[in-house]
Amino acid sequence: MEEEEEEQEGSGWLVSFADLMTLLFAAFVVLYGITPRGKSDQVVGVSSSIREAFIEIPDEIPEEFRKGEMYKGKITFEEVKRERTFNPAIKKFNRTESILRSRNDDMQRIEVFLDSSSKGRGIQYSLRQATEVSETEFGFSLNLLGRAFFIPGSAALSAKGMEELKSIASQLKGDAIKILVEGHTDETQTGRLSPIELGALRASRVRQVLMEHSKLDPKNIYSTSYGDSRPIASHKTKDGRLKNNRVEIHLIYQDDGRF
Repeated sequence: MEEEEEEQEGSGWLVSFADLMTLLFAAFVVLYGITPRGKSDQVVGVSSSIREAFIEIPDEIPEEFRKGEMYKGKITFEEVKRERTFNPAIKKFNRTESILRSRNDDMQRIEVFLDSSSKGRGIQYSLRQATEVSETEFGFSLNLLGRAFFIPGSAALSAKGMEELKSIASQLKGDAIKILVEGHTDETQTGRLSPIELGALRASRVRQVLMEHSKLDPKNIYSTSYGDSRPIASHKTKDGRLKNNRVEIHLIYQDDGRF
């Protein structure tokens, strides 16, 4: 008899525990019912807190449930409670290395072509002397000496200049997302056209050749003119004016906000 009474007294806590679980379940139902749609984070947070209080959290996630990076201890519930944001398993692809490789390949192809075309003097210059290649922050540029491609004081390409420009255009077939053609002149330009007009017509002519003879996307090729406002040498010397009369082709591989 005494043993039965002791057994009944010893199991009395089960009744209290069952009542507590019933009350908790009722609380969950009430919370779920009053939570507006789309705002269930509060319920998730409460459930996580109770789970931490009543369930022993393992030091490691069982191997069969592991997926991606593994976190240990109570940190596994911090994301559920919105107390910690884990780094995404799939990171955004970084195109920097791919862009750099594409730019370098295109530059090297142009350099090799110009070096192989340096024999002879063309109009008055070899193609190598008339075309300068330079690396830029967002790609690379071609600086075309105006005197080597255009009739002096005119927006018309010479016969040899057209031939040389087409050969250069045929080498442009990379992944540049934008191509900007800029026309530049000097302040002593003669003729009926103003420096800004002459620069615009020359840039437009080069743009047309690129659209027709390169493998670049035509809708990514733009042209503009700066006239004599951006000299790279003095306008007061013959050599300086020769350098200032130019057309620059900027191949842009990464958006630089210029458009």
